[in-house]
Amino acid sequence: VVGKAATSSPNWAAYANIVAGLAERLDSSKPYAPKKDDEYAVLKAELSPYAREALDFLLQVPQSAFDQLDTWLRTAKLRKKWQRPFRGFFNRILDLGIQDLEETLLARWADDYEEYVVPLTTRFPFDPNATEIAPAELLTNAISPNGAFWKSFRNYIAPLCVEVDGRWTLRTTKGAQINFPPEMIGIVNRLAQLRDSLWDKKGIPKAIELKLRPLPLP
Repeated sequence: VVGKAATSSPNWAAYANIVAGLAERLDSSKPYAPKKDDEYAVLKAELSPYAREALDFLLQVPQSAFDQLDTWLRTAKLRKKWQRPFRGFFNRILDLGIQDLEETLLARWADDYEEYVVPLTTRFPFDPNATEIAPAELLTNAISPNGAFWKSFRNYIAPLCVEVDGRWTLRTTKGAQINFPPEMIGIVNRLAQLRDSLWDKKGIPKAIELKLRPLPLP
């Protein structure tokens, strides 16, 4: 239907072009080729084509397929009830993409948590009952501002979060939402609080102030 109408109507032609461009990206088996200054290139390289389209929607990237669709619908001046058939295909792509995106990011989070956080939580002082002390090197390599945990977090999880006054929350986008484990953001914020108490923003260790109170002699 779109193909026949596209020969006579500029609006139909524009819609057909949006769908064709989206279909081409989804069918591509080539590795992701980042655009210049693509701040999400590391994340997108790990995603399926469907997940990359969903990510563009969640981040409200200008000129994404969903942004182009909204522009076309406004130009076509279609009433909302007549927009549904045109959005249906895109909504299905979005659902599949978010599912792929969640699976990829949750797997990344599980790996990072196991590699960088668990070794700390099983040692003193993070576990008061532990007999082994967490080495300073382990702590630094894991959660200092330039540590492995935060590098991975910035590349993969942070794009879908928002930091306000030093606290992270999930990014909200009208029309879709990615679901992370409820405890995940709480863990990130506690690690951020610990990081900020031990290092400055440049990764230089802070002096730890100790207050000593003399006890009376027996």
